[in-house]
Parts: sequence; structure tokens; C-alpha cells
Amino acid sequence: MINKNRGIFLIFASCFTLILSLSFASALSVTVSSKPIVDSIVNDHGKPAIFSVTITNNEARDVNLEIYAFERFKLIPSELNLSTGESKTLELEFLPFGPMEDNVGYVTVPFYVKEKSGSDNVQSKAVVKLVDFRKAFELKSENVNPAANSVKAYFYNLENINYQDLEVIFSSVFFDDKKETIDLTPYQRYETNIPISNEKIKKLVAGNYNIKATYLINGKTEAVDSLMKILEKTGLSVNEQKSGTIIRKLTIDKLNEGNIPSVAEITIKKNVISRLFTTFSLEPNKIERQGFFISYTWQKELNPDEKLSVRATTNWTFPLIITILIVIIVFLIYWYTRQDVIIKKKIGYVKTKSNEFALRVTVKVRARRFVEKVTLYDRLPGITKIYEKFSSPTPTRTDESSGRVQWDIPKLIEGEERVFSYLMYSKLNVVGKFEIPSATAVYELNGKPGQAKSNRVFFVNEPKRIVEDKENKNF
Repeated sequence: MINKNRGIFLIFASCFTLILSLSFASALSVTVSSKPIVDSIVNDHGKPAIFSVTITNNEARDVNLEIYAFERFKLIPSELNLSTGESKTLELEFLPFGPMEDNVGYVTVPFYVKEKSGSDNVQSKAVVKLVDFRKAFELKSENVNPAANSVKAYFYNLENINYQDLEVIFSSVFFDDKKETIDLTPYQRYETNIPISNEKIKKLVAGNYNIKATYLINGKTEAVDSLMKILEKTGLSVNEQKSGTIIRKLTIDKLNEGNIPSVAEITIKKNVISRLFTTFSLEPNKIERQGFFISYTWQKELNPDEKLSVRATTNWTFPLIITILIVIIVFLIYWYTRQDVIIKKKIGYVKTKSNEFALRVTVKVRARRFVEKVTLYDRLPGITKIYEKFSSPTPTRTDESSGRVQWDIPKLIEGEERVFSYLMYSKLNVVGKFEIPSATAVYELNGKPGQAKSNRVFFVNEPKRIVEDKENKNF
């Protein structure tokens, strides 16, 4: 009985020893080591962290290995074949997925190597830095000199990541947007010169302003900004312009070309006469009288690129017109008093039975002094003829070819006035404005020849035969 139990024990012991030997024989004998190449991942960048992983096969046989992780990272490559004693170094990519894509900070990622046909594995680990998409870069700039043409801006890559063809747009209130496509190595500082817009910066007050860099990665846009300081600049420029002779214009402009508020003052002086004919574009803040002169003063606090503009207009037209009228009146009085013979001419429309076009012409001749051998000439327009039987007095001579009508007057005593009239007609109906030539008189005064002319007269005949007489009074 004892021998029987001993046999059973030996059988169980042999089986246990066999199981243990098989277990130790199936343990995977590989070594794994890793070091980072790119250990940072920017959220939404779409690029993995990369580690250099070396795997050595210590088995006495070839193995097909599987590489995997449980921390929501996809590993590429995920398979590897090694011959007996072979060692391979590969670039293993760690790409997060799911909720891991939104994590920020350092994450220790255990990863495993096992034989496809077995269950034993060898563990290693990689430390990956997950970076917020908005904090992958930094922007800085130098202070802005208002007199400078450009400003330097610095764009920093804060991570151990390479970027190719990264689109960046720099923007601020004092320059036009500048777009650049750049390449960045890990932790690189990119420097750019941005042209300053003079039209924009001259309107800004000295102080802190925002500058922004907008970047595009993997179809997603984000921006980083920073503060920059515009330095102070003072200065008022003055521009004065004068124009005109009769209407004199004086324009004074004061422009704040600095970037801090400044007080501008403009003063214009006028005498007591010119001030009567002067107007200003702005009401003055202060008016002071100093003897024969009056001072007008304007004051205003100007912001950067703001202007105080005052225009003074002295209009001498009215006094000049009065002066000219006085001169004309004096001249006419002088001319009139110097006239020996005065001739006045007028016309009137006459309606005939045959509806022919006809005008009554009246010429008045008055002597201001005694004259003799007076001959009065008048001329008919080319399309008209004279009715001599309706003339009073009858013309001394009529030339039908030239249309000239003549009256001879032996003498005219001082103050004597004579009236000559005649009827002209035309078989053609005249429409529109019709001019009648001036009448002329030649005479002798104290044995010396003289001449006088009448005013010009016009006749307007409208289609409905509405007649208007127009008479020029220049005599």
C-alpha cells in the first residue's frame, strides 16, 4: 500500500517539475530601451511624439513581436520581427487619441513588447509632454519709436517640435497685417521686421498696445499676443497759406505730429477797417483790441494727428464794387457833360394788314451845344426795306443797296431836339433775337468835326409773335 502511494507521489512530482520547466522555458527573453527624439505633442497638431527604441532578441529562435500600450496612445510601428540575437533600433511614434488628446502636462506611458504567439511581455516606458495648442508659442516685441519705419517682433517655439511651412500673421493697430510662412526648429526664436504705417501710428497716443500673431496648424487657427509700448514724441507743426487779392484768404493750420496731447494756439491781427470785411471759419476764443488793431485768438488741445485749422477771409469785393460804381458814375457824368449831341434810338413792332414783319424805328437827336452841318445816318438790316411814305421827316437820301438812310440838318441850337422815324419791313418772318444797328451823327462845332452814336437796340420775336423791345442804355 505504501509503495502504491509513493508511486502516485512520484507521478505528481514529475508532472509539477515538467510544468515548471515548461513555464521557465516560455518566458520572453528580450531587452527594451528607449530615449526621446521628440517628446512633446501639441494638441490638435496632429503630429506624434517620437522615441528611439532599441529591442534585442535574446532568444535562441526567431520571434514575431507586438508593441502596444494601454494609456490611449497609438504606437507606430506596432509589430517587429527579430532573428536570433538580432537588435533593432526604431523610431516609435506615440499618438494620443480620445480624451488623451485634450490632456495637458507630462504623461508616463508604459508600453509593452510581447511575442504574438505568447502572453509574456517586457515593459518599458516613455515620458510624453502634452502641450496646450494656445501655449505652444510665445510672442514678444521691442518698444516702438514713432520716428522709426519698422519694429522688430519675436516669435518663439517653446517646444521640442519641428514645424515646416507654418503660416503666421502679425497684426496690430499701427501696422498693416503681415503674413509669413516660416520653418521652426525646437526652441527656436524667429525674428521679423514689420513696417510701421505712418498714417496709423500718428493717430495713436503714447502707451501700451497689443500685438498679435495668428498661426495655423493642422487646419486649426489660434493666436498669441503680447504688449508693446509706443514711446512718447512731442511737436506741433505750423502751416500758413495766403491767397487772393480782392478776396484775401489766410489759412493757418497747426498739426500735432507727436503722440501726446498738446495745446495749440493761433493768433490773427486785423485793423479796424479790414475787420469789417473779414469772416472766420471758427469763432475765436478771445478777442483783444490794441489801438488800431484787433487780435483774434484760438486755443485747442490736440490729440495725436489732430489739427487746429483757422481760415480768415477778407472780402474787398463790396468796397471795390462801390469804388468802381463811383468811378463809373463820375465817368458817365463827365462823358455826358462832354457830349455835344445825344442820340437815342428805339423800336416798336407794327402789325400790318398783310401780316408782314414790320418795325417802327424812332431816333431822337438833341444838341447840348450849338452845332451845324449835321448829318444823321442810320442803317437797315440786310433783310429789311424802308417805307419812305411812312417816314417823318422824309430821308434826304436812301441807298437801297447798302440800306443806308440819311437826313441832313443845317444846324441845331443848344437844347434843340428833333425826332426822326421810319418804318422798316421784311417779307420774311423774323423769329428770335434781331439786332438793329446804331445811328450815327456827324457835325461841326466851332469849325471842328464831331461825331456821336446812338444806343444799340434789339428786337425779340417769338413764334407766337410776342414782341419784346430791348434797349441798351449805354449813351
